[in-house]
Amino acid sequence: MSYFRSLKLVSIVSVLTISVLSGTEILAQTKPVAPSTTSDSAPANNARLIASNWNVECQPDAIARKMECELSYAVKVGKTGQLFTRIAIGATPHRMVLQLPHGLDLKSGIQLQVDEDPVISLAYTTSNKLGIFSSNSVSDTLLSAMQKGAKMKLTFSAMGGKKITIPVSLIGFSLAVEKLE
Repeated sequence: MSYFRSLKLVSIVSVLTISVLSGTEILAQTKPVAPSTTSDSAPANNARLIASNWNVECQPDAIARKMECELSYAVKVGKTGQLFTRIAIGATPHRMVLQLPHGLDLKSGIQLQVDEDPVISLAYTTSNKLGIFSSNSVSDTLLSAMQKGAKMKLTFSAMGGKKITIPVSLIGFSLAVEKLE
């Protein structure tokens, strides 16, 4: 999947910790959304996160002699533009790769929920200097729910048990999937 190739172009500062995110304002589709946390502590920093729209990116694959495409959604730290979270989905068979920051409680995994559908639990699969990753196949049921849905939530825990929820807009997702195929 071209996602891993494009990661070489992304620089991320590992010192960005989850404590910065607690209480952070998140912008999705240019509307402020307050993140959900279970922490009573005040935020260490009031950084702003800005979400992108769903985009389709293609790169030539010289070995397969075809274009390799993926759709992606990124959440960046507003002031610096540094990547905080990225979701990438490759063409058929669909595979989703989540890139999250360092400093997470790996045992708790990731919870993904589309609208009010049942929560799907995902495990972390690897990490490197760019962050922590979860790579999973996307079932037809999940893909359909995302195409019909309005919002998705990614929930994970920071070290110390602080729950962080990132809202993800699904506006434009269905159109992006059509372009992907």
